Amino acid sequence: MELNKLDINRTKTLIDAAKTISIVTHFNPDADGVGSSVALYHFLKRQNKDVQVVMPNPFPSFIDSFVKDVDMIYASKETKKARVRLMESDIIFGIDFNMVHRVGNHIKDALAESCAAKIYIDHHQEPDLACETMFSFPDACSASEVLAHLLIAISPDAIDKTIADAIYIGLCTDTGSFSYNCNNAETYSLVAYLVSKGVCVDEVHQEIYSTFSENRLRLLGYAISEKLKVFPQYGAAYICLSKEELRQYDFQPGDTEGLVNYCLNLKDINFGCLVTEREKIVRLSFRSKKNTIDTNKFARTYWNGGGHIMASGGTFQGKLQPVINNLEAQIKHLKDFSQQSE
Repeated sequence: MELNKLDINRTKTLIDAAKTISIVTHFNPDADGVGSSVALYHFLKRQNKDVQVVMPNPFPSFIDSFVKDVDMIYASKETKKARVRLMESDIIFGIDFNMVHRVGNHIKDALAESCAAKIYIDHHQEPDLACETMFSFPDACSASEVLAHLLIAISPDAIDKTIADAIYIGLCTDTGSFSYNCNNAETYSLVAYLVSKGVCVDEVHQEIYSTFSENRLRLLGYAISEKLKVFPQYGAAYICLSKEELRQYDFQPGDTEGLVNYCLNLKDINFGCLVTEREKIVRLSFRSKKNTIDTNKFARTYWNGGGHIMASGGTFQGKLQPVINNLEAQIKHLKDFSQQSE
């Protein structure tokens, strides 16, 4: 990964001159968005900056232990405070999103209208953001990977154990524990570097993958045994969970994390989807195997979404059944989104 030296110097100059800095990630934040936000927070705090993380809404509980001593505003709960913070910032760092609307309705206008210098750190395709500086690398495994290289470029001694732990959870989770989107030797060199800074891989994996609540584990079993629908003739499968079913298992943010990947565990299934109904919206997560289906193109075409070739998402404002009807019709045309045909 080769960062532009002018962009690095510009970022360093902006940081040096700034007093008030805010960090924001995408709505429904995952471990990559949270981890990289936390890592950057600690880095800036050590530069004696007034820094806050503006989190659009709560994140999965399995990340809690990594978010210590972080000054954070939840925009979904303190919307006015979050908007004022963004409007009054000297710099806003946007992490792990490629379009302003991805931060959610509570703060998207404030982010767009703020006169702060905006610096974006991302790894999604086709960014559409107005900013002073952008570090966007679609080939990177995670935003955390991009951030790590930026911090090291700004200050070779930037990363200590606290920052290394936060970066590692982004690397680990956005690659499915290094099972996809991580064929670059540079990624593993970074992991080795983070371990040298104190990351205990065993402990991090235990915290992330072995701290399920009973309800989350039972929801996983129910989803696979009762809600998995397979279309072998199209190489596709999906899992759909209604809001009533989620409520039955006392759904908490993060309880469906990784569930969509079980679709791809089936032989000859190259496309998987998880559909979850919330109170006012239906969310869709798409996954594919390497060199099969372009889920980013699929999500953009049908579901007002996007992301990566092998992992994307979308949304629908409305009832659940039309989503299922449309999705099943779209599955019949998956060949139109084949990577090999492009």
